[in-house]
Amino acid sequence: MKMKHLSAFAAGCILLLLFIAYLTTYIVNYDEIAVVTTFGAADSRSVKNIDGNQSGIFFRLPWPFQDIIRFDRRISVIEDRLEQQETISRLLY
Repeated sequence: MKMKHLSAFAAGCILLLLFIAYLTTYIVNYDEIAVVTTFGAADSRSVKNIDGNQSGIFFRLPWPFQDIIRFDRRISVIEDRLEQQETISRLLY
C-alpha cells in the first residue's frame, strides 16, 4: 500500500515539474523571430534569433510577467499583375 502512494506521489511530482518547465521555457525555431515582452515592454536584448543563428530553447518568467510574440523570418513575395482602375471622373489610377 505504501509503494502505491509513493509511485502516485512521484508521478505527481514529475507532472508538476513538467508543467513548471512548460511555463518557464519557450522554443524559437530557425524560421522565426521571438520578442520577449516584460510587462508589455521590450528592448533590443529581448529580440531572439534576429540573425537566424540563435534558435533553440530559452528561459522566461511565467505568463503574467513575460509574454512571447513570434514573427516569421521568411520573406514573402507576392507577384501580381498591374492593372488600371478607372474612377468615376474617368481618371486612371
